[in-house]
Amino acid sequence: MLTRRAIAGTLGRWDVGTLMNHMLETQRYFVGAAHGEDVAPPTSDPPNIMSDNPVTDFERARDDTIRAFGDPAVLEKTGPMLGIAFADQLLHAWDLAQCDGARRNDAIGVARGGIQHDPRPLLGPTANRRL
Repeated sequence: MLTRRAIAGTLGRWDVGTLMNHMLETQRYFVGAAHGEDVAPPTSDPPNIMSDNPVTDFERARDDTIRAFGDPAVLEKTGPMLGIAFADQLLHAWDLAQCDGARRNDAIGVARGGIQHDPRPLLGPTANRRL
């Protein structure tokens, strides 16, 4: 079962479910911070916030992030936070691809897809000034 598979490398004490909970907790942190909420940063022992439908959980987290950072006023006040949030998800998408048994080229494809994505449609009218 995928969620019980250990993650190699520096995250070796986590299984896939723990990593996915960390990813969701991290997105909640960035969205909360973007809204100016007093939120604690992600922990090394993430809470179990993933439901029985992780696809929906991640779609919701993605949509919340796009909504929060799609506001030009939020981008002005948060500075590089969107880039950090994106890099964190990209890094852990690589981790997930690796522990799902993906070949090295598949995991590289995950990274290339993230790097080649043009974020300007998500950033709205301020994008050209920032990129």
